[in-house]
Amino acid sequence: MRFVLIGVLLLSALLIAPFVQPTAAAQSALCTAQRARVFACTDCNRVLFRYPANTLLYNTAEVDREWLSLTDTATGEQGFIRAVDTQPCSAAEWQLRPVIPSVSERAREIYARGMALGNDPKAFSVIGDCQSVPAFFLGTFDEDTYALGKYDYLQATIDHFRGSFNRRNMTVHSGFNVASVLTETWADPKRCEIGETPLMCEYRLHKPSIAFVSMETIWSGDVAGYESHLRQIVSYLVEQGVVPILGTKADNIEGGHRVNAVIAQIADEFGVPLWNFWLAVQPLPNHGLQEDGFHLTFSRNIFSDPSRLRGAWAVRNLTALQALDAVWQGVR
Repeated sequence: MRFVLIGVLLLSALLIAPFVQPTAAAQSALCTAQRARVFACTDCNRVLFRYPANTLLYNTAEVDREWLSLTDTATGEQGFIRAVDTQPCSAAEWQLRPVIPSVSERAREIYARGMALGNDPKAFSVIGDCQSVPAFFLGTFDEDTYALGKYDYLQATIDHFRGSFNRRNMTVHSGFNVASVLTETWADPKRCEIGETPLMCEYRLHKPSIAFVSMETIWSGDVAGYESHLRQIVSYLVEQGVVPILGTKADNIEGGHRVNAVIAQIADEFGVPLWNFWLAVQPLPNHGLQEDGFHLTFSRNIFSDPSRLRGAWAVRNLTALQALDAVWQGVR
């Protein structure tokens, strides 16, 4: 019995310890040289999308001397762009990662441990700020105020997690940041126990198997502080057998994409999924941002209407749902 207990403790330690995978340096890429049109085919005039200047192009391949194929990161559709409308650029390794994450063996181990601990396979939580409140983020999928269109394969995921989309998370509040959810002061005294942080309270109340970690709040401190707090959040979730989905953010208010680089780094260290929302909004007008460079452009979650998917909020909800689907399918 003693040796069994030691084995369980060793497994737990392995799951909690960071899974270090080095992040590569900047890579060569292609961007739009100016505003550019993306076509449905190389021999037709049907325009699928209009990209702003300096849009990072994803999954490009040369068709011939005049055309390149690409994948639109907001919708997943393939299109074609004239080579003359592109130019070489450089991108950090994380910027070229897929919008929708793959699932590592490490994530499957975390999930399995959570099932053994009694986590709810039909529950997920959200850890975020004002851009993660259910009125804007995911809540629509509990209210049936959406249209999936060609993404109707996602209905099974909506049905499976019904009840988690529009609930009040203890870890979501306007003004929250990575430090707030680790601070007892910010715990709801009506629902949380003495000594609990919002993060601890949320886990006790909901017992999720998966959790989105998506903090868009402008971080005014040094990036080392952000890194330390985010690592604590992820470490706690992993310890409880909850699979974190770390989301990059659309803005670059802090400069140098320092926050997103840290998010990708910590996803690597723990071997957990990275939802690259930053890449998803790059093809959108003004890269999905309002004039203030922070708030997302609005559109409703009517995915059957292609025009709605040129607004960042619809893309945020669609790609988050796709990420949830990918992780759920990958861990079970």
